Amino acid sequence: MKTNLGNISIYIDKKEVSYDAIPMPLNWRNFSVDGRFKIEIDISKLISSPHEIECKIISNNLNIGEVESGEDLALISFFKNDDKLSIGTIDELEDIECSYLEDGLKVVIGENHNSEKIIFGVSWINLSNRNPEDDTHTWFSSDPSFF
Repeated sequence: MKTNLGNISIYIDKKEVSYDAIPMPLNWRNFSVDGRFKIEIDISKLISSPHEIECKIISNNLNIGEVESGEDLALISFFKNDDKLSIGTIDELEDIECSYLEDGLKVVIGENHNSEKIIFGVSWINLSNRNPEDDTHTWFSSDPSFF
């Protein structure tokens, strides 16, 4: 998936995999963003454990990711000029551990997980003609619990 900050890539056990980026509404509740997608990774077919799933932004000249976690939410945001992009996933699931990378999120799935899918939310916004508080819009828009 191409964004205005770079391409989003998904890796399972260090191997890049193809995926479907599902468009989500850009305007919902009181939040508005320029791009918003849901990425679902079916983990029910992964045999044996553990597995690592990474959602990364591939780009040059990004500011190092800024962790913006929340309750049951792992989220990291990146900045380039007036653009902000956030990647989020549900945290605190049984036998699933989330961690932050310089360029995204990593989810490690253990043997005793009870989930069938890992969901990443990706959204971005250009802040040049917006109010400063609008930078929270990507935080809400990338939280998979709102999908």
